[in-house]
Amino acid sequence: MKIKRPLFIVALSMLVAIYMANSMSGSMLLICLALFVLFIAVHKLTQDRYTHHLALFLLTALVAVGWLAVYKYNLNNKIEYLKSKETFDLTGVVTKSENVGYTNRYDIKILAVDDTKINGFKAQLYSDEQLKPGDSIKSSAKFKSFTPKSNYLSFYSDSIFGRIESKNIEVVPGSNITAFFFQIRTKLIGNSRKIFDYKAVPVAVAMGLGDKTILDPSIVNAFSFTGLSHALVVSGLHVGFIVAVFNALLYLIPVNKKLKNIVLLIAVFSFMGIIGFTPSIIRAGVLVIALTVGKTFILETDNYTTLAIVIILTLFFNPFSAHSGSLLLSYAAYFGVIQAVEIATKESLNKLLTIFLLSSFAVI
Repeated sequence: MKIKRPLFIVALSMLVAIYMANSMSGSMLLICLALFVLFIAVHKLTQDRYTHHLALFLLTALVAVGWLAVYKYNLNNKIEYLKSKETFDLTGVVTKSENVGYTNRYDIKILAVDDTKINGFKAQLYSDEQLKPGDSIKSSAKFKSFTPKSNYLSFYSDSIFGRIESKNIEVVPGSNITAFFFQIRTKLIGNSRKIFDYKAVPVAVAMGLGDKTILDPSIVNAFSFTGLSHALVVSGLHVGFIVAVFNALLYLIPVNKKLKNIVLLIAVFSFMGIIGFTPSIIRAGVLVIALTVGKTFILETDNYTTLAIVIILTLFFNPFSAHSGSLLLSYAAYFGVIQAVEIATKESLNKLLTIFLLSSFAVI
């Protein structure tokens, strides 16, 4: 029997298996797997309609749990290595900066510890130092790991694996893509002061670039109170605007469609960089990039397959992403929109009802 949309089944299985593996004890997970095997056997002996689908789901779940174990093993080795040192010489890059009222909070991508390279490891740093994204830093630091009480899974889902304490931070010369995009971002904020009224600049920057550092806290609270705080977070809606504007502009240029799509890919990636490669913009941007690549280099593109590929890649690079609430909501909303389009097309709904159905999922 041919399996319909196998990659979508694989992606869903990975999400469920990794979430269960991190949320349950080992014995409970084994019991669930045993019960699922029993369910497949009963299904095979009775209906035998979707046995191949269920078997693929189980096989992928086992592989996903195995990958999670390997990822955890490598991650714990890095954490234990950093914890074993009283202090160490840190080399890293600032990827995100945020003011938390009394101090500044930075996300640091650790490049090396005592001249030993560290790959794929980020940590948070609280400091009164004035740093900006893209700054290459050196410092004598101390590492502190998260504990279960600190809800470590929420940090892990954002690829933050601990905290570092440092008082003497030295900014050293260095060039990287983060610094390049931050310079563009700074110029855009500067130009916005020439375009908008001075009172509107903070709101325009927050809504357009997701930067709330110059926005008055009372305005942030007002947006939150009215349930509009999502308007200050750059996500899929903004990427949709970028795609719509570039599609409209490129439509007027008589060039090859593939070339237009490549320009669109560059524009979306550049926008992701200017925003700062935040988790929400990465999810939206990667989804659009995957769809565009599919339409450009593959004869037939299926929305379910594209969504599955994005989820699989996300979980491959960080299995703990399965615990990101915003990730689950984003992809659930996209899946809902796909379903809504299919329902509207199949049932021949009128335009008003179709718009209402699509908007319901888009609001998520």
